Amino acid sequence: LEHFRLAPHPNLKFVFLPRYLHFTRNLEVSFQSLFLHYLREHVRRGKGRSAIDLIYTRHLKVADFCLRSNFGLPLVFESHEVFSLGQVDSPLKFRRLFEQEEFVYSRISGLVTISEHLKEYLQQHFPLRAPVLRASDGVDLRLFGSSNGEKEDPNLIIYAGSLFGWKGVDTVIKAMRYLPEKRLLILGGTPRQIEQKRRLAKDWKAAERCEFRGYVSRAELIRTLRKASIGVLPNHREEISERFTSPLKLFEYMAAGKVIVSSDLPSIREILDEEVAWLCPPSSPKSLAEAIRAAERDPLSAKRKIEAGKVRVRSFSWERRAETIQAFLESVMRDHAAQKRGVGSGGAEGSSRSPFVR
Repeated sequence: LEHFRLAPHPNLKFVFLPRYLHFTRNLEVSFQSLFLHYLREHVRRGKGRSAIDLIYTRHLKVADFCLRSNFGLPLVFESHEVFSLGQVDSPLKFRRLFEQEEFVYSRISGLVTISEHLKEYLQQHFPLRAPVLRASDGVDLRLFGSSNGEKEDPNLIIYAGSLFGWKGVDTVIKAMRYLPEKRLLILGGTPRQIEQKRRLAKDWKAAERCEFRGYVSRAELIRTLRKASIGVLPNHREEISERFTSPLKLFEYMAAGKVIVSSDLPSIREILDEEVAWLCPPSSPKSLAEAIRAAERDPLSAKRKIEAGKVRVRSFSWERRAETIQAFLESVMRDHAAQKRGVGSGGAEGSSRSPFVR
């Protein structure tokens, strides 16, 4: 809680379940089955005391396990991706993941997705009968108050996030060739990923202007965002990026009052448009550099977009997201209780009382 700057709450309780077996002082082995065993016992005890009304998870294997355990409790799954569309290294693994997803989506009581396109994909490709809520990611607006007099560097571009290939960091590194006076600061990535990007920056004659800091604390992220003038979101046109993602950095850039230059993708357009950002074709270093130049040439438009972004991001606070999900969970629990009493149609049509999309 301290990490997220949250105070303890009487309605919030953490229960830590064992996952490791310690064989010797220096040898411990992780067992998923051990964790699931204790999860089953905890849920059964809680249900027996009427202390658990609903299960909420974004872990596919946990959802599968709970549904197969027949706890008799409604389960809501939060989806951020389609696992069977990921980097699956064998047909057998793909089939196993697809069947697991098919089982979960056919039996959950409710579904939360982080993008509209992800919601539509799941509804089209899986036997989904539960109500669905789209709840985009968000930002802690409390962290983005006054700047404490920190001055922006007009030549500093920032990228904050992971360095997976579909994130498009290669594009912004290559774009630095066309922006010789600019500097790029990249926050995030594993040591191996950072080394790969350093080599790319060297190949593109931009190594001296690209700084890699790896993952940083929340406080350092906020301080660094305040110093940069431009935040980039250079995602490639891959399925997870084009349709499913809801990038945290997008909301952080808006809250921090940055000029935003982003790839023009359907998932991004669920949040951004030309009113708040400069959008450019994905995977094109030259187009990204030109968009940065366009923002630089038009400071009045930049100021208007920044102010519009600050207004828009107010709708994406974590508090607003929590309130929306809470209302959804209450609706799911009402539907579940009504079905237990024999009220409502259930099945593919569901209870007519639910205000959420099916």
